Amino acid sequence: MQAEKNRKRARRTYTDEFKAGAVQQVVGEGRTVTEVAKALDLTRSALDTWVKQSLADAGKGAPGVLTTSEKDELAQLRAENRRLKMERDILKKRRPSSRGKAGEVRLDRRGGGQLACGRDVRRAPGVHERVLRLAKPRPRF
Repeated sequence: MQAEKNRKRARRTYTDEFKAGAVQQVVGEGRTVTEVAKALDLTRSALDTWVKQSLADAGKGAPGVLTTSEKDELAQLRAENRRLKMERDILKKRRPSSRGKAGEVRLDRRGGGQLACGRDVRRAPGVHERVLRLAKPRPRF
């Protein structure tokens, strides 16, 4: 008997019409939350939450309680804030292909062999017909 009492009930979903009807029984007809919850096979806390939210939406709720539209807007703003922070963090990260300082050139020290001159550069697969030519910096006037 004790094991059956402690067993959790499976999570159920209810339509907005069902919730409104249950709230109407409490608010409109003056029945208690416990009474209506037992009659509709609900948990008392779920029905109590629906009643409090309904009162807040009607402007009769406790101070500081958000209405449904305010909760929706808050969720939307939080999602947008999270997205913008992620974009900002991506832009803050230094990309591996970007240079650290102006005038800095990274060299590949893994390669071996000889350097080719001008026309002797063979085309490698995937490399376009562009060659980086390193030269002495021009004097600034």
